[in-house]
Amino acid sequence: MSLEFLPSTLPFSPEVIGEKPPTTPIPDNPQILHDFAVKVESDEAETVTTPLSASTHQFHSQPTERHTQESASIERNSDGQITDHHLHHRLEVPPEEMREKYGCTHIPRVLHIKELLTLPTNLGRWPVVLMDQDDTLFSHNQSSLPFDQANFKFIPLEGQSVKTVTRIFTKLKEQYPGISIWGLTNGYGDGVGDRNIYTRMRQAGINPKLFQEFLCRTKHNETLTKGERFKKVIKEWQGKQGKATYVVAVDDLVGNLIEIAKACQELRIPCITVHMLGSYTKQMLKFAHERGYRDLASFYKAHPKHKTMLDEYCWTVLEKHAKGVFKEGDIVREPKYVV
Repeated sequence: MSLEFLPSTLPFSPEVIGEKPPTTPIPDNPQILHDFAVKVESDEAETVTTPLSASTHQFHSQPTERHTQESASIERNSDGQITDHHLHHRLEVPPEEMREKYGCTHIPRVLHIKELLTLPTNLGRWPVVLMDQDDTLFSHNQSSLPFDQANFKFIPLEGQSVKTVTRIFTKLKEQYPGISIWGLTNGYGDGVGDRNIYTRMRQAGINPKLFQEFLCRTKHNETLTKGERFKKVIKEWQGKQGKATYVVAVDDLVGNLIEIAKACQELRIPCITVHMLGSYTKQMLKFAHERGYRDLASFYKAHPKHKTMLDEYCWTVLEKHAKGVFKEGDIVREPKYVV
């Protein structure tokens, strides 16, 4: 497929990352494209800077420490076993690690929920889909730092309108008539203002009734992980419905996917984890804002691993277009980010 219609505002443009784009020509072959993407990883060493004071608007969907993710390189102990060190502070997790540690299938770098229609295995009669909300179905409307507080709101991801989400859910139900799609979020159901997940969903036009179950965080369960909250509900659900034949977890944060994979391993339910990156550049803006940065260049200088991941995300977009995964309008087209 031609890449001519790709947005000129991909995040590796000079306007976005504050430096010159790669001088090596972009290859046409998808496999070469993939190999080339690996070669453009940043070799910057981690540096520490002190950000400016944070502005008044803060995100509260999840504790701040869950946003401080680190490398996805596999860490092993002296016996060669993969360790749990920094499980929740990672940008990515290798599929082989998820298979070895938790016995699940992991699908990295998913850019659009339409990819759920082509999962690599049959989900059986009673599958359960656990769908994250923030940065999976919707995100904020800001396109630069500092955030414009007066006009701040939540909107669907570009290319994933409410109509598109509903259509994808309908197709999943056609594929699997016994499917149950749950909302599973760390957003607070009893929060105030934009701390309330229902306020965010209402702004984005997402109706909780799209989901058969909706599991949010409250002041009574805020110490529980997504996996722990899922376990409490799935046991009762299976008592009425029958044993779930598969669990498909969709989330933008690796730590959440790992917790769900752990829960499924304990419950002996086959599991697929889907790492959703459709709003990755929006997420980077959010991380930078939460830490008080007033431009992305300073944020990426202090957090070079995030910059590396951003570059890899961009090449994933190109590669999937080259392979014909998307049609024009499917892909999340992010606005320019001035750094």
